[in-house]
Amino acid sequence: MNYKLFSNQLVKIIFDDIRNDEKVKKFKKLQSEVLKSKKHSRHISKLIDILKGQKDLCILDHGCGASVTLIYLFCLGYENIWGVDISCDDKVINNFLKNVCNLEQNRVFNYDGEILPFSENNFDLIISQQVLEHIKYHKKNIMIKEQSRVLKSGGLAYFQIPHRFVPYEAHTKSWLIHLFPRSIAKFFYKIFNKNYIFFDTHLFLSSPIFYKNSIRNYIGPITNMSVERISKFDNEFLELKGFSLYIRLFIVKICSIPIVGKYIASILSNFIMLEIIAKNR
Repeated sequence: MNYKLFSNQLVKIIFDDIRNDEKVKKFKKLQSEVLKSKKHSRHISKLIDILKGQKDLCILDHGCGASVTLIYLFCLGYENIWGVDISCDDKVINNFLKNVCNLEQNRVFNYDGEILPFSENNFDLIISQQVLEHIKYHKKNIMIKEQSRVLKSGGLAYFQIPHRFVPYEAHTKSWLIHLFPRSIAKFFYKIFNKNYIFFDTHLFLSSPIFYKNSIRNYIGPITNMSVERISKFDNEFLELKGFSLYIRLFIVKICSIPIVGKYIASILSNFIMLEIIAKNR
């Protein structure tokens, strides 16, 4: 199912001021659409591959927001879902999970951004999607260490991480400015009327080498799926349009050239969002 469409519909159901029986009716319809889907968005497909149909596995979304990914997985039969964030509407989301999804006890929590409110060796899978770029430089390793602490031995962590070498910065919708030192970048964001306040307070991009080394050091061996990510793209869910779409499809063709294509893909993978799976020691 189109994940963006699912997200929009789900958020509306969760936060609309309607009776619970109406929410249940709308959510069951949405869930049926998910169950009928033969193909899912990339990150959901990767999570399904990781979970291997083991519906009892314990899943944590570290930076869950409105818990869209967790509830999508719930629609597919994964009920042992948990989430944390620093500023989500946990009360409303937990009410939805209890009254509409029939899940017992609170599953989603706001926390201090450092110490996860869970015991050691608790989760089989941790999801961290586009979170680490918002963590201040001196706290990134704290977050990764905490993930290792609550992850079971042999458990997996799935990361999507925008980083410093990606030429287009999607949060501020700008090209290359973030490559400059922070003080200079902030100046240019002001000049070009971009959201320099967001950049200054919520965006702390590090290099892909830093992220890979930190995850490897504090969690364990990593599988870098960024090469596969750059090599395959079919735009089934209409993620890109116009010039951006043509460029993306052109890159896929280049990466498919026999022999040299894999080397081109390896180089280009350093300039797209990191996608990593790490196995806890």
